Amino acid sequence: MRDFNRFSTVEVDPLPQISLADPEFFGGPLETGFLSDRPEFEFGPSFSTKTTNAFFDDPGDVEFVQEGDDVTFNVTDAILKNYLAGEDVLAGYFMQTLEKGSLKIIAGFRFEETRNTFTNTEILTRPEGLPIPFVLPAFWERLPLEEFSQQVTSEKSYTHFMPAFHLRKEFGEKTVVRASYTQTIARPKFTNLVPREIVSIDGSAFGTTVALPNFDLAPMESKNVDLSFERYFEGLGLVSVAGFYKKLTGPIYLERRTVDVGTELSTKLAAKYDQRGRDDDPWTTNQWRNAGDGEILGVEVAFEKKLNFLPWPFDGLGVSFNTAFIDSNVQILLEERFEEELPMFKQSSNLGNFSIYYEKSGLLVRLAMVWRGKYLDPKGVRGGKVDIKDITVRHKLPANSLDVYVDDFVKLDLTIRYRIRDHFTVFFEATNLTDEPLRRYEGDTSRLRSIQFTDTIFSVGLKWNL
Repeated sequence: MRDFNRFSTVEVDPLPQISLADPEFFGGPLETGFLSDRPEFEFGPSFSTKTTNAFFDDPGDVEFVQEGDDVTFNVTDAILKNYLAGEDVLAGYFMQTLEKGSLKIIAGFRFEETRNTFTNTEILTRPEGLPIPFVLPAFWERLPLEEFSQQVTSEKSYTHFMPAFHLRKEFGEKTVVRASYTQTIARPKFTNLVPREIVSIDGSAFGTTVALPNFDLAPMESKNVDLSFERYFEGLGLVSVAGFYKKLTGPIYLERRTVDVGTELSTKLAAKYDQRGRDDDPWTTNQWRNAGDGEILGVEVAFEKKLNFLPWPFDGLGVSFNTAFIDSNVQILLEERFEEELPMFKQSSNLGNFSIYYEKSGLLVRLAMVWRGKYLDPKGVRGGKVDIKDITVRHKLPANSLDVYVDDFVKLDLTIRYRIRDHFTVFFEATNLTDEPLRRYEGDTSRLRSIQFTDTIFSVGLKWNL
């Protein structure tokens, strides 16, 4: 849990009041080229985190003052987001291996029982025992926290039985064929399971945007079939082709919707957050949900070869390449778009990498190009009768025209490593040499939603391995 408070002002005697720009907090000017060598985005000066944290630990004669907005912010951004979580997994497995000549079979199963426990804070707008019938956010600074909130504990458990079957067959010394069938799960994030409800604040009253909990959010289940062919070269290298199919149940995504007036949910929210309980305005809600069934079908091709047939010193050169072509779909269960098929969340139709490297006498230098195609953002599926009607009827566009996609992406990475001794390696890494931005758009690249530049990220270090 976070110990978090915001203070807008301080009282100092004598005046003037302190500022992070004061000399005792000064951390030096920022380096030039702070943001991708774009002079229009220069920032500065910086402040010292060391001296600033020391000041907050011991402010001396300075008194921190919380305004009403600070109290509201602390409740919605810290207290409501705090939680205690526990997860216990009881698991057991059985495995049997059969080998006969060049054939190897591994079969078994895994059983898991998962128990989750969460304790979090819930806001009370109509608590008993107070002289006021409705507690607006404006009253929070005047009331003890326990008078307008309560601790809530929730528990849930679920079980999974996951069989697995693996087959490996060698054809001579250089060819291997593999096949497998497995069942797996992907659990939701802890933060998506916490049964907390966070409402927006509009001045001194509650707003009409609510992040809804979904404690019944289930893990995504997957049934997987894989088949691969591998051929090894003389020396170092291989070529492989692999096919895979996944049958998914309950992929997780964030449902954003406008809740119409007069619906059961709208009436419930109005009763809790509207002072008079009137269901007059639509609500905007966000909630993590399980989608319907989905499928992923793909093929992956890989090639790697050390060019050790070249004369010294070029015999350390090598090339590596792999790419995958994927077709995917998922059914969403929005009332307005029930069983509509979309591409699987966060699944590109093509991705891969190509690299040239030099590895010899403890030295590794690798230049890699990495790419992936666009994919559907799991936080970007649009819902709500009003929004869908506006898209399809007024603008005469498909219902998915404003769903958010992350654009395709290509970057260059450089890695240099040198092994000094058996246990020590120095390294230098540069990620995204071309400063490729991350773009998000709504339905079409002409409707840009955001663009994010990260600049090239450099890392230098020393590794010690046992």
